[in-house]
Amino acid sequence: MLDIGYVTKSKDGKSYKGQIKTLSVRAPIEILPNTAKNADTQHDFRIFSQSAEIGAG
Repeated sequence: MLDIGYVTKSKDGKSYKGQIKTLSVRAPIEILPNTAKNADTQHDFRIFSQSAEIGAG
């Protein structure tokens, strides 16, 4: 399986920073805990790139 991104855990241990790399896209990303989560069916984390949310919503 191909890897399209790499992340490392932040010093706080709650978030991640890294980069998505494909042939046509190279973007920094941050994976942050979903602080607005109020049900088990909601996502645990939210993914942002340059202050825009990406991924499933």
